[in-house]
Amino acid sequence: MKYTDIPGIAKPISRLVQGSVMLTTDDVERGFDLLDAALEQGYNTFDTAPLYHGGQCARVLGQWMDSRGNREQIV
Repeated sequence: MKYTDIPGIAKPISRLVQGSVMLTTDDVERGFDLLDAALEQGYNTFDTAPLYHGGQCARVLGQWMDSRGNREQIV
């Protein structure tokens, strides 16, 4: 994975960004599996938006970060 720097962000940022629109609270484990696989490949940057499933995507991403203890690693 290639990383870049953005002024004002004190951690490397993966140049490829993993989307989150497929994450839903209906299948959290499947979402966690996807996020685990993305992180294993070097992704640390995730695209979220409140309109993705009414905020479900961001909630699943937050639950995953809490469960994995990797919040400081993620952009």
